[in-house]
Amino acid sequence: MIPGQYPIVIWRGGTWSVGLQQTLLDFSSYDEIRMQIRPPFVRGIPKKTALLELTLTNGRVTLEDDNSTLRLTISAADTRDLPFNEGVYDLELVKHVDLTATPSIPEEVVDKLLFGSVVVKGEQTV
Repeated sequence: MIPGQYPIVIWRGGTWSVGLQQTLLDFSSYDEIRMQIRPPFVRGIPKKTALLELTLTNGRVTLEDDNSTLRLTISAADTRDLPFNEGVYDLELVKHVDLTATPSIPEEVVDKLLFGSVVVKGEQTV
């Protein structure tokens, strides 16, 4: 899968939510859906620590509309406390596979759906 590039702008103190509809994919067929926001690259080297994670487990990723729409959400309380102003992200769809299969295949098959920059704008009303 060739990922699409999508820049994200988050307003500090406001709820951020976006729905991604894909008629050709059944998002429920994936074992894991994950997105991490990390600091921007420094001299081409990515930072190791994620600033924020969105997953099905933490509720920031949800499935809608017969599993053809993926909703990414960051609550107003969470955006208010974001400790950064810019970053980079990618959104991955993960399938865990049978390690006993022949021929041998990787433990995870990861499809990258989106990637891009993240900018957090300031808040004036508190």
